[in-house]
Amino acid sequence: MATVSSSAGGANVPINKPSYELGNFGFTEDRVMLEDAYHAVTDNDAWAEMGKDPGESGFMFSEPTPLIAKVNASIKYKGHSGFSHGWTMRMMQKIAMIGWNAYVDWMSNGAAQGSAEGLAPKAP
Repeated sequence: MATVSSSAGGANVPINKPSYELGNFGFTEDRVMLEDAYHAVTDNDAWAEMGKDPGESGFMFSEPTPLIAKVNASIKYKGHSGFSHGWTMRMMQKIAMIGWNAYVDWMSNGAAQGSAEGLAPKAP
């Protein structure tokens, strides 16, 4: 645990904030599929590609780039539905776009629970 000080009412109050190593999704019940995808992206050196827009139909229905196709082929988790695969890939995209620590904070605040809002890149 990392300790961060916060000023609340003029007093410094310690806040215990867990820190997670890169790729450790112990903060979510979706740990197995997210860790699997994280390793597939890392093993294929595809983080730069993951930060890009997958196309109009998202990760579920757009034709993947050759590198994303390699990532998909490297995923070992066999329990995916189309939705869970697309959601998992959006989580990897979010990590690529904002970085690991910001992603952990975002997830810890419940931002990704039950909604795809905020996952897709905004239209220009």
